[in-house]
Amino acid sequence: MSLLHALRLKPYSTAIGIHVSPQAAGFLDRLSSRQYLQADVEVQAAAPVVRDEIVQGLAASEKGLYLAVEWVKHNALSPYPNLCLGACLMVRAFRNPHLLDEIASADTLPKPAHDSLKKSRDAFARAMLRGPELPDPHAWMVWLELLARAPKEELYRQYAAAVSKDYLHWPAHRNYFFTTTERHGGSRDEMLSFVREATTHTPPGAPIHILTACAHNELFHSAARKSGLKPAGALMKRKDFAASVSNAFRLWLAGPPEKAASLVKQHSENVAFYGLNQFAAAAYLAGAIPEARFAIEALEGRIDRFPWAWMAQDSRESANPAFAFDRICRELDIDPRKYLNRRPRTDPAAKAARSPGSRNWAGR
Repeated sequence: MSLLHALRLKPYSTAIGIHVSPQAAGFLDRLSSRQYLQADVEVQAAAPVVRDEIVQGLAASEKGLYLAVEWVKHNALSPYPNLCLGACLMVRAFRNPHLLDEIASADTLPKPAHDSLKKSRDAFARAMLRGPELPDPHAWMVWLELLARAPKEELYRQYAAAVSKDYLHWPAHRNYFFTTTERHGGSRDEMLSFVREATTHTPPGAPIHILTACAHNELFHSAARKSGLKPAGALMKRKDFAASVSNAFRLWLAGPPEKAASLVKQHSENVAFYGLNQFAAAAYLAGAIPEARFAIEALEGRIDRFPWAWMAQDSRESANPAFAFDRICRELDIDPRKYLNRRPRTDPAAKAARSPGSRNWAGR
């Protein structure tokens, strides 16, 4: 342990800006070596959540757009190169932080973003034409139409098209959920209604149950923006909230929370990472302390920036949410020092990018 850690000038845990799965990293290598046929077969055979991780990883990579363009040139009739091209174009439109500021303050999209989204929409349309059975392009279109400030009816139309092809399609549910939040023009009632509808008949083990934790974290974030951290924290500590989060955690794991570290292995790496972050935060906020401890232990000191940044109590924790996570660990009698030598699993090829779990990625 260094002096910086001892003085709490450096956190023990690690906030990961990019979480690119091993499957996505390997897929990038295959495209880089021009193994286009193998890449097409691999992404076609992948489960929906894994395919989503592959597309996310490509879109997050600095060389992703070039690789997608080359792949389309060699296999233009397949839906998958066009799907990846659409994702890369969409993320590229919102990668520049200066452009993000301009987009946030403007009534209409700046021309570079508008042009990139148009090309992205065209690529997704080709993917739909070449793979009419695929829900993936529609799930991505939910994000695109949100960014393009399309009417809510169009966002729902894309979501409905995706779930009509796969009613448990996690990317479609995840993407449409964010359009229902107050941050993206929705409301508390709309968000909670969507989560109830989405989870009511969902079987145990499905990632859709993560939305319950997401909703609780969004409720806290909304309350904190309006009334401050302490009032928001007090508002969230309710027995019915704790019971809701605990039940959803069990349903997602399809087993007891105390076995979270082993049960999450049934999920893809990115889904496990995302779900554990959401449930750890939601359980802590609701006062479901045992569940919070189990989820935090399963994270092993590797966290997403959000929702932990929403709990930041000072500028240091805002700049690096790992400090907030370390503080919460201490509150729960978990020693964060054991996370010191854990290494984050990230893709070196994507260091300069942001993943869909981070604020600077499109839509978040």
